[in-house]
Amino acid sequence: INEEMKKKYSKITEDLEQIKRQLDDKQNEVLQLITLIDETKSTNVEINKQFESKFEGKQNEVSQLITTLNQLQEANLTLDNKCEQYEKQLEEKQNEIDRLTSITDEMEEKNSEMTEDLEQIKKQLQDKQNEVVHLTTLIDEIKANNVELNNKYKQIENELDEKQNEINNLQSKTNELQQSNTTTNEEYEQIQIRFTEKENEINRLTNIINKIK
Repeated sequence: INEEMKKKYSKITEDLEQIKRQLDDKQNEVLQLITLIDETKSTNVEINKQFESKFEGKQNEVSQLITTLNQLQEANLTLDNKCEQYEKQLEEKQNEIDRLTSITDEMEEKNSEMTEDLEQIKKQLQDKQNEVVHLTTLIDEIKANNVELNNKYKQIENELDEKQNEINNLQSKTNELQQSNTTTNEEYEQIQIRFTEKENEINRLTNIINKIK
């Protein structure tokens, strides 16, 4: 169980690192789009259409990131459930230890001839104590990994805030482009709609992260 949990934690960490790299790539792409907005002030309708197509691509990439974060949220909930399960088992084992300890004390007091049974119960007691140690170790590892996972989520949340600021800058540039080129009003309205959808997706993602905390 311990090795399997470590593999799951390693996979989650790799997924988070991959998302971080993807968000870095998107940040660079957004900066490139800002440059494109400045350049399209003096270009024709065809370039504006190409610009719109690139924004649609970025919207799809953000949707993929949201899907990945939802999967990570499910993984985090699974870890929490396992932790609760192990804590419950730990409590049950502790109750068994208390019961076996009581039986051991009674047997020592009542009958010294029951050595064999007493040794067997002592062995059971030791086995239960080993199980408790094992479960305690698993719980500590799960809690430690949950802390690391929550820290990763905070990093992603900060990166999403930066991405939101970049989107705001893109919105400002788009407004300037719309004012300077009246022939592309319809295209700019579509871009504005996509910006709004992108912001809504980021807000939804932020809400998911807040629920995980």
